[in-house]
Amino acid sequence: MPRALLLLLPLLATAGCTGAPPSPAAEVRIVDFAFEPQNVTVHVGESVLWTNAGQSGHTVTETRDPTQTSSALGPGATFRFVARAVGTQEYFCQPHPWMRGNVTVQA
Repeated sequence: MPRALLLLLPLLATAGCTGAPPSPAAEVRIVDFAFEPQNVTVHVGESVLWTNAGQSGHTVTETRDPTQTSSALGPGATFRFVARAVGTQEYFCQPHPWMRGNVTVQA
């Protein structure tokens, strides 16, 4: 077998395997100092994707445990959360604490 083909085999074996996470069950846009929609519902194992569609930096920070937070999300940045437990998780934006929302997680 030609050496060039041997070098390409690992690439060909993974062609089409992007390793990208599955599509989120819910999407939230951060626009003009608000989470839209403010409340979303997902099931355990599903994800929520926040996208900063505004011009200011924001975070997605859990209300009960503020150490659970996204990094600062600049314009166009995203943050993904995977639901692990049933319940309602409230969140807010650290620089703009009046910005609030809820993720309800069902079984």
